[in-house]
Amino acid sequence: MDFAEPTRSGLQPDSPRGGLTSLRGRLRDAVIVLQADGAVTGIHGLSWLIGRRDEATQRRLTELQLVAMAEGWSPAEFDGARLGVLRPRRAEVNALGRAYLAAVTPGAVDAAHRLRTAGVALELSGEVGVEAMLGLADELGVTPDGIHAPRLRFDALGAFVGVEASRRAPSIANEAGPLNRPRRAFVGTRASELLVDPERDLFLRFTGVVAHEGPGRGESIASFADLVSLVVG
Repeated sequence: MDFAEPTRSGLQPDSPRGGLTSLRGRLRDAVIVLQADGAVTGIHGLSWLIGRRDEATQRRLTELQLVAMAEGWSPAEFDGARLGVLRPRRAEVNALGRAYLAAVTPGAVDAAHRLRTAGVALELSGEVGVEAMLGLADELGVTPDGIHAPRLRFDALGAFVGVEASRRAPSIANEAGPLNRPRRAFVGTRASELLVDPERDLFLRFTGVVAHEGPGRGESIASFADLVSLVVG
C-alpha cells in the first residue's frame, strides 16, 4: 500500500456516464458510506501520522506492510497494526481531526445535508480512529454510531494504550445476516472498495481528490454534486 499523501488533481470521471445512470434506482434505497480519507477530505489520516514519524518508524511500517501482504491480512488488521506502530497521542489525534476539517473537499458538506434532507442515511468510514473523525462527522450530520473506524484507547495523560478493531460494515453484515440490513453504497478510494460485499453492496470511486489509482471495479464520480445527482436527482 502507498504511504504517500493523495493530491488533488484530475476531476474527470474514468467511467461512462451511462453506467452511472444505471445505478440510480439501486442508490436511492442504499445507506451511503462516505470515506473520510482522500474523499470527504484531502487528508489521508495514516499518511498524515506517518509523515510526522522518524525514519526508523517508517522502516518498521514498510516491514509491516511486507508481512501483511505475505500473510494476507485484512484491511482492518493492517490498519490496527500500523496504528500500534505509530502510537498516536490523544493530542495528535485531535490535531488530525482539525486537519480533516481544514481540508474538507469542496461540496462535501452541502452534499451531505442535501442527501440527509432527502431522507438518505449517511455513514462515514476512516482508517485512523473514531476520535479523529467526530468533528468531521458532526459537519456531515453523521452520528457517532455511523462512524466505521478503529477506536483508540489512551491513558489519563493522553498516551496511546491500544486500538480496538475497526467497526467495518462487512462485519456488521455478517453479524446481522446479509439479508437483514440495507444495501450500502461506498463512496471513496480503493480503501473503501476493499470493504464492499460485491454480492450486495455498491461502490463508487471518488476521483475528486485522488484522480486515478489504477483499474478497479465499479463506476466513478468526480464530485459530490455528482453523487447528489445520482442519488436524489
